[in-house]
Amino acid sequence: MKLAGRKVYLILENLRVYHSKFFKEGLNNHAEEIDVFHLPFCSLWLNPGEYLNCYFKTGAYGGNPAQERKSLNNKINSLMEMLHRKYRQFVTYLERKNN
Repeated sequence: MKLAGRKVYLILENLRVYHSKFFKEGLNNHAEEIDVFHLPFCSLWLNPGEYLNCYFKTGAYGGNPAQERKSLNNKINSLMEMLHRKYRQFVTYLERKNN
């Protein structure tokens, strides 16, 4: 907050950790310096990164489960390469969802 030199506006997803006693106490200690806004639950239209997150989790954990760390790494790497190849298609998908 000192680096910002002004009030900070923090927009948070609806993760449980952001509602924890520890986190809330920390925010209360800086209530004059920070305003917090929580996104509504499953607000994909406000947070398009959630589409990518869901797509990634489905690809990483779907299909045959990885038995070793190396096979999980290979699965994730191939998923990321596929997302890179289909980048334009994914951006178009996000744009349609946001309109």
